[in-house]
Amino acid sequence: MLTGEPANDEVWLWELDRYGASSRPGLGHLVRVPWPTPAALERALTCLMCPS
Repeated sequence: MLTGEPANDEVWLWELDRYGASSRPGLGHLVRVPWPTPAALERALTCLMCPS
């Protein structure tokens, strides 16, 4: 996870849009990572898979 804690066995990509990505690292948890500016979906996926 972003906090440096180990993630559960499964982390699900919950939502991906031009404003950011949301993932579910466990029941009752939702982590939202916003992009600095709105992005095209292709760019949003690149930011998620290859962060700089």
